[in-house]
Amino acid sequence: MIADYDSILRATPKNAINSSKYYSAGKGLPDHGVPMAERSYTLGGDRNVLLAVVFVFVVVALTLYHSRLLLAFRLKKYFTSKRIYSDENVNDNRNEVLINLVVVCVGAFSQSLLLYHCLSEVVTFPSYYEKPYWIIGFGTLMFFVFVYLRAVIYQIVNWTFFDHERIRRWINGFFLVTELEAYAFYVVALMSVFSHFDVKSVIISSILIVFVYELLLLYKLIVNFTNNFYGVLLIILYFCSVELMPIALAWHFLSWVFNSNLVNNLLT
Repeated sequence: MIADYDSILRATPKNAINSSKYYSAGKGLPDHGVPMAERSYTLGGDRNVLLAVVFVFVVVALTLYHSRLLLAFRLKKYFTSKRIYSDENVNDNRNEVLINLVVVCVGAFSQSLLLYHCLSEVVTFPSYYEKPYWIIGFGTLMFFVFVYLRAVIYQIVNWTFFDHERIRRWINGFFLVTELEAYAFYVVALMSVFSHFDVKSVIISSILIVFVYELLLLYKLIVNFTNNFYGVLLIILYFCSVELMPIALAWHFLSWVFNSNLVNNLLT
């Protein structure tokens, strides 16, 4: 028999507790552990999501800093039908296209992140499975294409009835409101990552943002085109071809994303 000299080092000195008869009786009893549930997945605990959110935050901060004068000028111009001339500190055309592109990407990312958040709440991603980050990338691409597809439809519908100046003013207003919507969605995305924002809160916030967005577009539509003979016809075409149909398609797409077949076959 081999002597276990290491047991001397592991031995516990006797004291008033371990020398009692109750300690000896309790030491022989089986342990009754409490079953522990796995910690639920959260966006704030996902390192990859945090890095993406921080990167987008830097992009938003730089964009707002470099376009603050242009943004103020565009907001002032949005709420009037008269021509407003910019000063030497504001160039209305130099960086506007690039800013539109960047901010639309931010809005598309924010909306896809909120979609990913809702899916994570419904499906509860297990820790031992690879996270479906492709949802964020695919959603960003789809929301981005959706915005510029609407811009193309606007060009076609407006070109039929109006002059170049009115079309340009409407497209600029459309992208301005879309940028404001993107910033609002990014704030909601930040709240969903760094606070306890459930699916119901995300849906209510998104509906409120879209409602205000549509009101601002309708306001610009009335300001620009009601004094024209075809203004009423444009409003009808606007709501049918540019608003109702894309919203119906987007709703159908989101319903498909939340379909049980997608959840069961692709996320697990």
